[in-house]
Amino acid sequence: ACIGVARLVGVARGRRPAAGTRPARAGRYWVAACNVRSHRLEVANAGGNAGGTAGAVAGVTSGIDGSTRTVIAEVPVGRGPFGAAVNEVLNKIYIGNISALNDNSANYRVNNGITVIDGATYAATPANLDAIAAGPLNVQQQMAVNTATGKMYFRVGGASTTIGVLDGATNIGTPLPSSLGPVGVIRVNPVLNRVYIGATNGLLHVLHGANDLEIATLTVGGAPPVGGTQSYLACNRNPGRALFPHFHLNRHAPPYG
Repeated sequence: ACIGVARLVGVARGRRPAAGTRPARAGRYWVAACNVRSHRLEVANAGGNAGGTAGAVAGVTSGIDGSTRTVIAEVPVGRGPFGAAVNEVLNKIYIGNISALNDNSANYRVNNGITVIDGATYAATPANLDAIAAGPLNVQQQMAVNTATGKMYFRVGGASTTIGVLDGATNIGTPLPSSLGPVGVIRVNPVLNRVYIGATNGLLHVLHGANDLEIATLTVGGAPPVGGTQSYLACNRNPGRALFPHFHLNRHAPPYG
């Protein structure tokens, strides 16, 4: 686990680091991902920008040292960073950005989609998602890394599908079938090399991580009565099972695995 991560739980809930170590830019921390390799917390600053005012144009991601609670890096990302994931094996940070309304500029890769950050140098590179849609895309929460393959799965808006997969070596994204959605939640078990996709229509799709082909489909109930998306799904790597609730019956469905 990250050193001092317990002290940083408040950051992910909207509070700031210790006095004197706050980000130089205005905004608010929205989502966070723990980088076990570097003992750092990578936090998307959803309201920060280069000018130090509100508006998230462009947004930034703050790298926070887990032991000192010090902001050690601030990386410009897309216009509205609302998702974060980390691949500790490749030491890469992935930030999902919301697309700007009517953004048809040539810079849509930089402004929207996914920003890939080197965990050692904090150098940022926009991912190429043109195979999904050659234009602005929404990539928010629900970003899941498979350390067994180096791939990262993400929920996407603004395309004919609601899920894509990013190659960890090339930073190129490709679409997965639209039949897997509408996607609400994504989880990965790298031990079994399985990808679990919860859809808002009450289906759980199980993919083999090696080729992303569907190997099972389960009916697990509908979306929760509040929120509109199937957002609860957990993987237990030890027995190799996926756990998910059945909202309409007020209980969890039998574990799959």
